[in-house]
Amino acid sequence: MQTISECVNSLIYRKPFIAEALQKGIINISSLARNIKPEIEEQLKKKVQEGAVIMALQRYSQEKEIVISQKLRSCLNNISDVFVRSGLSEYTYRNSDNLFNRYVSFVKKITLGNDVFFTFVHGVFETNYVISNSLTKQFRESFKNEKQVAFETDLSSITVRLPKENVQTQGLYYYILQGIAWDGINIINMISTSNEFTIIVKDTDVEKAFSVIKNLKEKKLKK
Repeated sequence: MQTISECVNSLIYRKPFIAEALQKGIINISSLARNIKPEIEEQLKKKVQEGAVIMALQRYSQEKEIVISQKLRSCLNNISDVFVRSGLSEYTYRNSDNLFNRYVSFVKKITLGNDVFFTFVHGVFETNYVISNSLTKQFRESFKNEKQVAFETDLSSITVRLPKENVQTQGLYYYILQGIAWDGINIINMISTSNEFTIIVKDTDVEKAFSVIKNLKEKKLKK
């Protein structure tokens, strides 16, 4: 049979923003206990005391903080490099029978060296391309007969090289993204591979976003 603590742990685990607020000490535990008490009673099929829920929340904030911080600290301390690339634009096209052939034709016309940024993501209904502005002329020529649904320019990318253990580190992306969100930075796009994570932002936001990501490694996490 489930205990109150197990119900609280399960409920908070599904609500990362609440977990973050608990760990930062910026949420009223008594108010939260009153808010989640009906859900806990429904799960346990019995009435529970508000004080018992408060105690379970206090234990969660103390115990879980240590585990999460240790995993995040290990991964963040092993971030090797952060790269910034400016002078980018983003194009989004509606998928069509010829879209991939346009892509192949475009790639054959260019040289993808270290001085060029080019990524694409093929979605269910749309395909997105982020390219260096130096490729604009060839790109527009190749895709001129396709249906363009969105366009953004004056963009920069920030790429983080992650340690291999990032795929086993729960909440790593959330931790990075919440830091950016809390600073009021809008993310235009996100691109990732197994060990790389790239965000695309407006040029006006790149310095602030870079500072947030760079400081993650140096940030002191509570024990």
